[in-house]
Amino acid sequence: MFCPNCGSPINEDEKFCPNCGTPAGSTGQGMDAGGMGTVNNGISKPQNQDLDMVMRIVCGVFAVVFLFAALARIRGIFVSLRWLQFGYLLSNLLGFFGAMIMAVSTAAAAWKWSSKLRNLVFGGAVLSVALRLLSIFVSIFVNLINFGSISIGGAAIVRWLGYVAVAAILFGLMYIMGSAPVVGETKDSLMASMTEGFTELSGAAKDLQAKQAAKNTVINYQVPPAEGQGTYQQVPPTEGQAAYQQVMPIGGQTEYQTNGAPGYGTPPMGGMGYGNPTTPPRGTRAKKTNRSIWMYFLLSLVTCGIYGYVFIYNLAEDVNDICEGDGEKTSGLLAFILLGMVTCGIYYIIWWYKLANRLQANSYRYNVPIQENGTTFLVWTLFGSMLCGIGPWIALHFILKNTNKLCAVYNQYNGLV
Repeated sequence: MFCPNCGSPINEDEKFCPNCGTPAGSTGQGMDAGGMGTVNNGISKPQNQDLDMVMRIVCGVFAVVFLFAALARIRGIFVSLRWLQFGYLLSNLLGFFGAMIMAVSTAAAAWKWSSKLRNLVFGGAVLSVALRLLSIFVSIFVNLINFGSISIGGAAIVRWLGYVAVAAILFGLMYIMGSAPVVGETKDSLMASMTEGFTELSGAAKDLQAKQAAKNTVINYQVPPAEGQGTYQQVPPTEGQAAYQQVMPIGGQTEYQTNGAPGYGTPPMGGMGYGNPTTPPRGTRAKKTNRSIWMYFLLSLVTCGIYGYVFIYNLAEDVNDICEGDGEKTSGLLAFILLGMVTCGIYYIIWWYKLANRLQANSYRYNVPIQENGTTFLVWTLFGSMLCGIGPWIALHFILKNTNKLCAVYNQYNGLV
């Protein structure tokens, strides 16, 4: 006998699949050794393929809804901190983490759903229900102390019932798919299933990170020759980009020739602007090459903005290293905060504008074409804000993408890969 969900062999005396925990014989259809279910006409088809898609779509919708629910809690958190209302602060924090856990759990299912995640996703939903209920109890207790009465808005109860409904929908979908969570499982099998779920997500995350790092790596990058020693030629891997050629004529002076993209590979003339170093600087510390707008957003959200400052500090430090020798310096975190406060936020825009220009100006040193500059950042930040506020995030994505590209070549050039 084989598992109706994953196709693993099941002994006759076993009630559950030892691999995924699905109840034996739960679908009423046979399963061959290839993991394929059979229909009445004898034609084989994948099990639960349509239901998997439904599960992903439903969880994706839930993830977006609860992410906004978590964002709505941030204002209450800061108001409670401002007025030192620690009881309401605790209530808001419990509500925030309840919504965030539900958002993360359902997002994980939408991204990488498999039966191995059933207990992890459902467990996150149950924990969210419990935290949301605890948030209501804390509010009731605080109101009782402050006003001497038990008062709680009906909207809070309705929202909590929404959490319960989502958990019930997730359980129902998993049950229909033959992967009902918790039911019939022992404590050991439950813990093993949770561990397996974490392992599944961790492996998927590592694969995604490896693909992103490979995408940011410049293929076949050739280390520039020492001054006066030969030539090298590099054709960027992306179709349509220009061929790059460095020629070392008599006298040790360097000329650059391009083919198909005017200006690509040409350093600033006469040492103007950012200077004219022709190779990446030397260094001993590997730079991060997998900066992501999504991780920046989520970690800043979870840490109430603290990660954003850590991010700025590390970004400024890395950019100063990879652009060393260009005659410019990107201001650090302290100047970013103080000057931003003094100028009512105007300096923040100036800081990012100069950073984008600096990345583009140094791109020829790395033989990496970068089209986006400070003007691109300004356009997306100022005018793109009218596109439901997503413009600044697109501008930041461009900067992180270009920084990753230069850092990847910096690491390869210095043997830090």
